[in-house]
Amino acid sequence: MDNAVDRFFDRLVDESPYPRLRTADGTIRFDLRRGSEREHWLVALDGGAVTVTHDDAEADCIVAMDREVFEGVVTGRMNFFAAMLRSEITASGAPGLLVRFQRLLPGPPSGDQAEAITTGKGGT
Repeated sequence: MDNAVDRFFDRLVDESPYPRLRTADGTIRFDLRRGSEREHWLVALDGGAVTVTHDDAEADCIVAMDREVFEGVVTGRMNFFAAMLRSEITASGAPGLLVRFQRLLPGPPSGDQAEAITTGKGGT
């Protein structure tokens, strides 16, 4: 299934390594909820290299949210830390790792992309 979440994590691996994250080492597990279902994404940062699996393993930082919220974050429609302040996202563990990871999140869409998101038409 091709969706925004899958594309985001695929892109993280495809574009690795990230020189600006060369001092970031650790793991972040994203627990995404959809009703009673749970989906896990384990992201390992190692000197700028990024790997992603679906492991439900222990991690240095654990982040939980509804899948819809994460879709909003990875498409740039929603700000990650603003969603945390609204308690739509919860996190435990190493906050510094999460702050570094947020550098990999997209910014808000602009122009045709923003219109495509809001209207469901056109865009790139």
